[in-house]
Amino acid sequence: MTSINDVAAAAGVSVASVSRVFNKRPNVRPEVAERVLASARSLGYRPRQSARRDCVAVVVPSLQLGTYGSMLAGGITGAAQQREWRIELVTPEALPQLQGGLVSGVVAAVTGHDASLRQLSGVPVVTLNTPVNDLPCVRSADRAAVFDAVTHLHQRGHRRIGLITVDAESYANVQRRTGYADGLRRASLKVDAALIARCRYPDTTLEVCRRLLAAKPDAVIATGEHAGPQVAHALYHLGVRLGEDLSFVTHEYPGVSCWQTPAHTTIAQDFTALAEACLARLAGECDDDDIVVPCQLHQRDSVRTRGIP
Repeated sequence: MTSINDVAAAAGVSVASVSRVFNKRPNVRPEVAERVLASARSLGYRPRQSARRDCVAVVVPSLQLGTYGSMLAGGITGAAQQREWRIELVTPEALPQLQGGLVSGVVAAVTGHDASLRQLSGVPVVTLNTPVNDLPCVRSADRAAVFDAVTHLHQRGHRRIGLITVDAESYANVQRRTGYADGLRRASLKVDAALIARCRYPDTTLEVCRRLLAAKPDAVIATGEHAGPQVAHALYHLGVRLGEDLSFVTHEYPGVSCWQTPAHTTIAQDFTALAEACLARLAGECDDDDIVVPCQLHQRDSVRTRGIP
């Protein structure tokens, strides 16, 4: 049976270097990682943690508690447990080390790494909320979700509806801004640039909210799972009472949004359904290359009804 010592000898590196490559450790030179992986493939070696064919690598932007990445990872962990599959959580820096069938599939929820994803060989890849040409994608219906939020606010009497998105040109943010503009046009409302803001959370949250308030919105939609508590905190310090002075819609922060004061009306991505669709696509149970999962609007106390003129 081929051992890690055999791989190290064939690659001309130490056993510790082989271990660092297979454990996705940082500071491994690309040429060393390439030699180790090539040697492992030629010898038929599979590291113990990836030896089963039901191990899926999940590439997320961050594993910090409470981030979007951790919410995705939680959904995929639950779906994997139902299938008795294992998952390995990695960050984008580990993409080059997923070559050669060391895992049975990859779910990638990262932007800006299209070339690395396309170069993966010997392993099926599904992207999550991050479409990449030629790769199947599972995504939330972001455009429709924000459109529905605008429609809900309009039906509750709001006419000056602001939007705060993350300061990034991700696919999701483009879809959300498009849904916002479409919703305003459907309601025969003007798209006012003064009511649209991009925020670098948490660095510019207070200043962005201050500038947006100068445009006199009667409602604000703040997109992103982490946005709700931060924007609500900034508005509080600016003397704004949510649900009274200003209606507020944000993305659902599971276990947090419903306990805010007032409870936040939210757009909820279905992380469980997203995860199940990703694993079903990897398992070959469907062959759709663009799977769209609806979001849900949770109506709570942060949206009030205004008098309709």
